[in-house]
Amino acid sequence: MVKSIIKSMKQKNKNYYDSCKRRFWQDVFDEEINFILPKINLSDKILSVGCGPAVIENKLSCMGYRIVGIDISYESPGFAPKEVRTLIGMAENLPFADSTFDVVLFIASLQFVDDFKKAIEESVRVLKKKGKIIVLLLNPKSIFFKKRVLREDSYMHKIRFLDVEQIERKLNMYFVCKKWYFLGIDDKDNLFETTSPNLSAIVAIEGQLE
Repeated sequence: MVKSIIKSMKQKNKNYYDSCKRRFWQDVFDEEINFILPKINLSDKILSVGCGPAVIENKLSCMGYRIVGIDISYESPGFAPKEVRTLIGMAENLPFADSTFDVVLFIASLQFVDDFKKAIEESVRVLKKKGKIIVLLLNPKSIFFKKRVLREDSYMHKIRFLDVEQIERKLNMYFVCKKWYFLGIDDKDNLFETTSPNLSAIVAIEGQLE
């Protein structure tokens, strides 16, 4: 029974990793990277929480950024490129000393953790003074979300927190925050530019520690 469960998990992770290679997802990842790039520096020590197979993290690493990925899944880091340092661990209990990182990233991952409040508190702990958090959230109001969530096999069924405003309020307790809406995706998976709160697939929040 246990072996069959493990085998099933491995297959699901492989399927997810294979889907990441699709042109559609590569375009989405590039849009997310283009949003992040102006907000980080090559000198920054960066932690990406919920990195999965570290596709975006690998792209950033190839650009010269120092980045570490962490994911709760025992399988996901196994699909990560060898060039990217990845660890297994929980967002709510990060295995790092205080004041270790300049930037913490949550790239479409914070909504999936068991306790987003604790995850944010842990991010504050591991960030250096004047450190920065960048959170990309899936927008429940978007066409993209409403279409994908109807699929029985959609990863969006694993989302634990849909209230973006609640997450934003928690971030505002520790950070000076800015919010953006970006990346339109229509019902045929075509990408388009938009900043509409009802059309953008991504809600992005950048926070600076005071």
